[in-house]
Amino acid sequence: MRRELSQEEAARALVTLGTVRTQLDVVLPYFLAYADENQRDRWFPASRRSGS
Repeated sequence: MRRELSQEEAARALVTLGTVRTQLDVVLPYFLAYADENQRDRWFPASRRSGS
């Protein structure tokens, strides 16, 4: 629900989020689901610190 609200708020403010929206909504979940440990360490080192 919150994601839809933020998209509506951005549209009302005439602000575009560009590829950030695609990265957060599509790419990141696939990366987190399918990347092996070495890939996660290389491309997303913060995930190791947060305990994910």
